[in-house]
Formats: sequence, structure tokens, C-alpha cells
Amino acid sequence: MITPGADSPKLCTTCNQTGITRQFHFMSDDKKYQRFVVYDTHFPAIETKEHMLAMQRMNNFLQSSCDLFEQILPQVTKLKPPQGKIVGVDFETVQPTACEFRSDFILIIHTKYMDESDIFRIGPVKLASASVDDLVQQAQNLFAPIESLSKN
Repeated sequence: MITPGADSPKLCTTCNQTGITRQFHFMSDDKKYQRFVVYDTHFPAIETKEHMLAMQRMNNFLQSSCDLFEQILPQVTKLKPPQGKIVGVDFETVQPTACEFRSDFILIIHTKYMDESDIFRIGPVKLASASVDDLVQQAQNLFAPIESLSKN
């Protein structure tokens, strides 16, 4: 479901032309995931074919991100940090300029130990080349024990 939000003018850093920043509400096909997504565009009229194609591309990217996230989630939540536990896993997308297409995401892992919380980030990762095994391995590497530098 795509619902355009309020417009805000912004200079595109790729072409130095004026763009518009908007937001829309994304909901995954299975309705498990939803979020507001901010995007930049050069198309002021939301009824144009170009704008609708851009919205559909973004919707497809977000749906594909959710599908990949569904595959990663069970494996990442089973990982054991050296201290504490994983209390949440999420992802965010990297906002491109108005001239570019959304293509990258960041995997976010929340941990908690006693009263302390930490956030670990993996990425940005190109969705087109992302693999479940690669991302799980990167998450495992975040929690691998650090060898002592004082060993001789």
C-alpha cells in the first residue's frame, strides 16, 4: 500500500536540481512489516507515469528486503553474543538521491546485557547481491571472541 505524504523541497546532490522529499507508508504483502519510508523525487505530480513507476520500484525493493529479512531472522536470532542476548533484529534502507534508485539496506542487531544495550550494523549491503549465508556469517563475525592483543 503506497500512501504519499507531505512534500518538502530539497536539492538533489547528484544533479544539483531541485527535488522533493516525500514519505509513504509501506506494508509488506503478508502485512507483517510496515514502515514509513522517506524518498526524494524530481516528479512533483504524484499522478505522473514516472512517479508511479518509481513508487512501484521502491515498493518492490522494500518487499524484496522483507523477503530476505524473513530468511535471515531465524538464523540471526539464534546467534550468541559473548555477553547478553539478541533482543531485536531489523533493517533500514539507505535513502538515495532523487536521481538514483533505492538499492542498499543495513541489517541492525540489538543486544542487551544487564542494563546496557548495543546496536550492531551490517552494511550498507546491495540487495541485488545479498545472500542469506553471507549476512549470517557477517553477523556471526560481529560476535566472535576477540583474541587478546597482549598474548605473546
